Amino acid sequence: MINEVAKDIIQIFECKTFVETGIYLADTLKLVSSWFTEFDSNFEKGISNYKIFEVDLDHFRTENAHTLFGNNQNIIIQNESSEVFLENLIEQKIIDYNKINFFYLDAHWNKYWPLRDEIKKILRIERQIIAIDDFKTLGKDFGYDTYSAGDCSYELIADLIKDRTNVIYYAAIPNSNDRGFWIIFLDFYEDELNKKLESIQDKLIKQKIN
Repeated sequence: MINEVAKDIIQIFECKTFVETGIYLADTLKLVSSWFTEFDSNFEKGISNYKIFEVDLDHFRTENAHTLFGNNQNIIIQNESSEVFLENLIEQKIIDYNKINFFYLDAHWNKYWPLRDEIKKILRIERQIIAIDDFKTLGKDFGYDTYSAGDCSYELIADLIKDRTNVIYYAAIPNSNDRGFWIIFLDFYEDELNKKLESIQDKLIKQKIN
């Protein structure tokens, strides 16, 4: 389940596109749909500029999401591998490069852990927001995932993002499942982020990076 601080970030950065990899029981989809309906009542009618893109490799999970939200034209649900889905979104310019999109990476439960490959796809575009669930939080004992590649932590992906910002953030409070939540603002740097995030600084833990 996505951390509630994401709602603040989506509003501050005026994100109108939300991309989730890993649907599971569609709890995050339900929550973000309610946020977008709050921002624009036309969202639930399928005639809004707010869009949600969902992908999962599991057929049952995508079918469940279709059953719940298939009538909303503003919600696009796909059954395929997440890194392929992201590549198509980006290479075919289905999402707007000139706007800040919110990518929520939560495909963490199959043998193939696509996290690094997902991030590599997103790195092809500038000024985007990437959030990762089940992430190891600096100085906290919130829950996080561990795979053969290592802990779901900054160290696992540091080489991918260290040249695209000088600061990263964690949610100061865990989500409803007591799990950690991590956010990177690609091509945003500390001075600018201090100003943008001033109103929610108490909800975030900041970590400077070299």
